[in-house]
Amino acid sequence: MKEDQKLDIDKLKKLYNQKVNVLDYLRKKKKKNFNDEQEIRLSYELQAGVYIKEISNKNFAEKNIKFCKEFSELFDNLGCKSILHAGVGDAKSLTTILKLMKNSPSLVYGFDISLSRLIYAKKFLESNDFCKSDLFLSSATKLPLPDNSFEIVFTIETIEANVGKELEIIKELLRVTGKYLVLNEPIYDFKNKNICEHIEKNAYSKSLEKILKKLNVRIIDSFIMNNPLNKKNKTSIIIIKKNNNFSQKKIKYLSPNRKSILKNYGDLLYSEEEGLVFPSIYGVHCLEESNAIMSLRFKEATKYLNEN
Repeated sequence: MKEDQKLDIDKLKKLYNQKVNVLDYLRKKKKKNFNDEQEIRLSYELQAGVYIKEISNKNFAEKNIKFCKEFSELFDNLGCKSILHAGVGDAKSLTTILKLMKNSPSLVYGFDISLSRLIYAKKFLESNDFCKSDLFLSSATKLPLPDNSFEIVFTIETIEANVGKELEIIKELLRVTGKYLVLNEPIYDFKNKNICEHIEKNAYSKSLEKILKKLNVRIIDSFIMNNPLNKKNKTSIIIIKKNNNFSQKKIKYLSPNRKSILKNYGDLLYSEEEGLVFPSIYGVHCLEESNAIMSLRFKEATKYLNEN
């Protein structure tokens, strides 16, 4: 990394510690009205661990339980044996939802674009006895998973900041869900002035409803949440049903371009067909294209290593 880039990161850390909205700062600095994925990643990296620390605050913890209970009851009603949290963050919400569910799923997955948040998430899930959860680093636009992998895929304010990529993200989430896609996002509704002002101020997406109409998805329910964590950002839950005939299969990771199935080699994932190794860091699989390491003789090399 160049010296000027290091200085930029240091400045962003200082601004964040001063409670400056980093995404807003970056938009103003670059004179644009949206944030790209790398800027969102930077912001999420700076936020890593913050929400877990807030759980120790009694008032926040109570609000979080009320918020998550709406999801736990919904997922129990829908029936849920496998679940993917898109944009899992530090797993504060996912962990609470799982604890509140009467019948928690046996297959629990989550992904995010922030490695630091995922490391916090892995530890937080394990400390709450959800040791079998699977977390991976990935963009929401290119998931390393087969079609129809999960019974439920859900978001919690995951799409809102990704202006211009909403259609791409929703299509990808629809691809990997087998039965339900549950979106929890702010909806730009002219009837609700406060929500509109919050969306405008933070440069969030205004086009979610239009995109869903364009995709012609089957929406079985849609409502504003009763217990938002942030009253200024009252979000809606939109339940999309995809398939009545979903049958759970073994979930397998694919290479980011989905050309090959990845095989486990200790803590690593390997594509023999493409000669690519994907590392795991503290139990988090790193599955973006930029994470791939070429190793055409990886299988033979590891065999030789174990023999000697």
